[in-house]
Amino acid sequence: MCIYRNRKIILSFLLICCLIAGIFLLYQRSSPPVPKQQAIVKDRMRSAERMKIRGFRYYGTSGGEKVLAIRADKFTVEKKKIAFFRSGLSSEACLKNASIDIYGAREKLKKTSNSTDAAPRSSITFRNVFSKESWPSFSSKRISSIRAEPVRIMIHDGESVVTEIRADEATVRPKRRDFLFKGNVQMRSGERELRTGTLAFIPDGCLVKTDDACEMTVAGKTTRKSGLTTDIFLKQGD
Repeated sequence: MCIYRNRKIILSFLLICCLIAGIFLLYQRSSPPVPKQQAIVKDRMRSAERMKIRGFRYYGTSGGEKVLAIRADKFTVEKKKIAFFRSGLSSEACLKNASIDIYGAREKLKKTSNSTDAAPRSSITFRNVFSKESWPSFSSKRISSIRAEPVRIMIHDGESVVTEIRADEATVRPKRRDFLFKGNVQMRSGERELRTGTLAFIPDGCLVKTDDACEMTVAGKTTRKSGLTTDIFLKQGD
């Protein structure tokens, strides 16, 4: 009699387990599957999160010399936008609240036959700013440009800052070897200040250029011009 009761208890337990398993399988089949498109979106969101870096720092060197330093609150990588579409062929790095230091190197000028200087003169050069050695990690990730908004760029002659440029945004264009500033552009060097809508900084020639209307202020006196090409010290073209 006791054995019969035990068997009855075991069979009842197994029956309850089978019933629970059946209900679970029925629920699984009846629940709607996750749409494929939704799954793709989730994967893209996870990938985008992996491409975000907060508190970004980057230092570039060439020939063992410091060339540039980039600091930003946030760094992301996006597909390059062409017209209204984004292309997967190249990417664009985006910086938020960026500060960029650019360091020039001194090079001796060749003494001409007409020169009366006893010692050879020197000039500042920024030729290595766009060298492959300065941007190795950006080249490997197919990053064709860098967009920063807002931005502050400080240009150094050795260790001292000689020029500062601020703007709502700037695009670093390695292929064109220049920096393009847009929106409320302010450039200051010593007592000289330039204000304009757009401005291109060309490191190879140590030049800045704008085709927009601009205001140049020197020692408190302001003059208005339509377009300007000058050096990084705002002295040429006075």
